[in-house]
Amino acid sequence: RMYALDGLRWVFSTQVVLFHFYRKGDSAWNHFCYWGGTWTQFFFLISGFVLALSELRKSEDAEQPSFFSYVRKRLALLYPAYILALAFHLALTGPPTSHLAQATLFADFFL
Repeated sequence: RMYALDGLRWVFSTQVVLFHFYRKGDSAWNHFCYWGGTWTQFFFLISGFVLALSELRKSEDAEQPSFFSYVRKRLALLYPAYILALAFHLALTGPPTSHLAQATLFADFFL
C-alpha cells in the first residue's frame, strides 16, 4: 500500500468534489471551488497507477503478469455500468441529433 499516493488521491478527489459546488460568482468560495477541476487529471492518473500496480502485485505469484487479462477484467467491470448509464441517458433524452454529438457519443464509448 502506498499511503502517500492514497493521501494525494484523497486531496485530489476532495478538490474534484468541491469543483461540483462551483457556481459563477466573485466570492472566495467560488474561486476556491473553481480550481478543483484542475485536479481531475491528476486524480485519474494516480488512480490508474494504483490500480495497475495492485494488479501487477496480485499477479506476482503467476509466471508473468498479463496486461490483456488486466484490461479484460477492467472492461468487464466498467462497461456494463457504462452501457446501463448510456441506455438510461438515451431513454431520457433520445438519440443525439447533431453529427458532433453522435461522434462524441461514439468516441466516448472507447475511452
